[in-house]
Amino acid sequence: MSRFALVMVDDSGGNAFDYELPEAVAEQLQVGSRVRVPVRTRTALGTILELRDTTEARGVKPIAEVVSAEPILSPLLIRLGAWMAEYYCCPIEAAMRSRPCSPRDSRPMWSGMAEKSIHVQSLVLWIHGQPGAVNRPSNAWMSSSVAASTV
Repeated sequence: MSRFALVMVDDSGGNAFDYELPEAVAEQLQVGSRVRVPVRTRTALGTILELRDTTEARGVKPIAEVVSAEPILSPLLIRLGAWMAEYYCCPIEAAMRSRPCSPRDSRPMWSGMAEKSIHVQSLVLWIHGQPGAVNRPSNAWMSSSVAASTV
């Protein structure tokens, strides 16, 4: 069973910190759960990005409160946000705020744009290295006619 969680604190510029899981709720918490954690002299909301057995950080503080044990972000969306942050050289928090899907479901936020939905699915497949995915992320947002004309 995991003893620590990597938590991305809201409005922290994408910084994530290790926190100790309280024994009473450790089994309920999962990646994507919302928690309240101590930050200096206050508490702040955060999202669990990863569960860990060990940490190298010193003076790890325990999670103060469980806001929602039910995940608001799936592990897949968190991985997509991490990939976007690395690819676009931005904090993961900025990538997660600009992601193409709502945090509560996987429906695209664009209405009536089916082709972009297909490209989002292709991008997710490409990240996982699955067949049927686009070959280059630069083509992920272009329509097939635009992508074909630029190659």
